[in-house]
Amino acid sequence: MPNNTFSPQNLLKPHPRFYFADGGLTIQVSFCCSLCFSSTDTNRFNILQVTDTLYKIHSVFIQQHAPRLPPSTQHGTAAARYGTSSHLQLYGVEPSQFDLVLSLFYPKSLLKHEPESVYEWLDVLHVSCTLHMPEIFSLAVFQLTLLASPVQKIEWGHRYNVKKWLVPAFMELVGRMEDINLEEKKKIGERGATMIQSLRQEMKGRVESFVVSGDV
Repeated sequence: MPNNTFSPQNLLKPHPRFYFADGGLTIQVSFCCSLCFSSTDTNRFNILQVTDTLYKIHSVFIQQHAPRLPPSTQHGTAAARYGTSSHLQLYGVEPSQFDLVLSLFYPKSLLKHEPESVYEWLDVLHVSCTLHMPEIFSLAVFQLTLLASPVQKIEWGHRYNVKKWLVPAFMELVGRMEDINLEEKKKIGERGATMIQSLRQEMKGRVESFVVSGDV
């Protein structure tokens, strides 16, 4: 019989870069690195191991950039809780994601950000949304506006409530020559794909009428 109890093995690991001796705030980021579903009940699962990464940073960064982070809060599947005034526990945020945000506070170079790819900035967007970091969120939105595809903007715009991405992204897909493929359809949803197809047909009909009329 499978064991369905929650009995993680905790591994405490100080971060090799973001653990400063003079830091005033210890942050514990818990990440489940091994999970298996029960063979008899797919709604139940066993967590085999939880890795706790310890950070020790200067509290001014959290005070300045996450002013709405309360002593106990839950956002989606992530949670933040102060064990003491100098110890914060985060759940649902991966250490690699949190590293990218901290790299903005402690940059290796002042000439460029460490997050570069679209998915690295998506991680920054996720953490900043989860921890209510408005300026970091705005920075991630700005970078993703330049990097993300229209389909990604629609998918992530809905997920993280970035409304300003939606209309331009839909309009770009309407004017695109290639049809919406199955993978893109899954990301933008049935209604979105249907609307795009309908607008394409309408636009095509108007262009054909204009050409046939001889006004071109």
